[in-house]
Amino acid sequence: MDSKKKTIIWVAGLGCGVLILGAALLGLGGYWLYRQTTTVSSTVRDAQQSLGPPKVALGKGFLTSSVFASVPRVGAVTDIAAGRLDPRPGVSFVVAGTQGAAFLQQDGTVASSLSFPSSTAFQPHAFYERVDIADVEGDGICEFYNRDTWAHETVLLNHDGSRRWSYKFADAAMDDACAGDVDGDGISEFVVGYNGDGGVHLVNADGTRRWRQPSGNVWHVEIADLNGDGRAEILHTGGSSDLTVLNGNGATLATWSSPDSRLDLSKFSLVSWPNRGGLPHVIVPGANVLGLLDGSGKLAAVFDAPQAKDFEDISATLVLLQPKAPPYLAVLLHFELAGRSILYVYDPQNKLIYRELLGENAAALATLPLGKTGIEALLVGGEDKVYEYVIVPSAATATSSR
Repeated sequence: MDSKKKTIIWVAGLGCGVLILGAALLGLGGYWLYRQTTTVSSTVRDAQQSLGPPKVALGKGFLTSSVFASVPRVGAVTDIAAGRLDPRPGVSFVVAGTQGAAFLQQDGTVASSLSFPSSTAFQPHAFYERVDIADVEGDGICEFYNRDTWAHETVLLNHDGSRRWSYKFADAAMDDACAGDVDGDGISEFVVGYNGDGGVHLVNADGTRRWRQPSGNVWHVEIADLNGDGRAEILHTGGSSDLTVLNGNGATLATWSSPDSRLDLSKFSLVSWPNRGGLPHVIVPGANVLGLLDGSGKLAAVFDAPQAKDFEDISATLVLLQPKAPPYLAVLLHFELAGRSILYVYDPQNKLIYRELLGENAAALATLPLGKTGIEALLVGGEDKVYEYVIVPSAATATSSR
């Protein structure tokens, strides 16, 4: 056999081998994808079955709900902010979601809306998982930024939704980001958490890094003045399910361990307590309970919260449901994969009086003043909608007469 024929046979054999190997790898990849998809579907199905169908499980007749605003270009609502955030007269609320934002009047009428650009350069129709609202310069014109996304970059979006800058650290994926003024100059900085790959970063308002601190399990970050000294601290999850408190320069001030074995410190949010003028407290979910930690990490209160352990993210706010009465505490937990959420409402004595299983992703809470009555409605962000919850008059009378 001449060399030319040998070469042809060799090349043909090599080609067949490559095809066989490729087919095998494709098969393995398909099997892996099938197993992953099956596992996710099973997890979602199990979670939905364990939670049961959407319903008011406790307190039927205490609150009534309606659609406050329809925001079809927004997607799943992830943040609601009130106040001076847009220069146009009449705009009282800004709603941000996975796909865009809407500017609302006091009655829920949409003044305008916008769509966000793709969350990545490689996927033209990719959406964000969570977007928050921030007035970075303190000029009454808000911006938007992504957080809690397992994304490779933090993105700051202008008031019109266009990209201002993006911040990326090597190949580490961002777990969470939070905007806040850590140095007291009136301009927000951004704390970015990179799980165990990149630690904690402080990013200036122009997108440049100020400092970086190594840490593990940085799944969630927040900025708040925890001790009331007029200086904001940085709070983030750390190794072994602890919480770490940093100052504005990145120095560690304290490390908190869970004060109750039922609580999971890897998931937390902030809420003023026991009233609007109170210091920020840390609220964390646990096994059928919620825990409230003060600015030193000590347990301030524990609340009954059936099914709380099944959820991933937590939001909380105080709401004035009755005139001349202490505020109620509203807490929202949501499990994104299952497309479910639970709304809890606690009375001023910390008793659970309302619990509703929502059949959609709901991740945002806010309050709406009801004229000059001294009471408020509770706003809950859903999918392309914002819901309004108000106390039923007969329930308010019954509660106040206890």
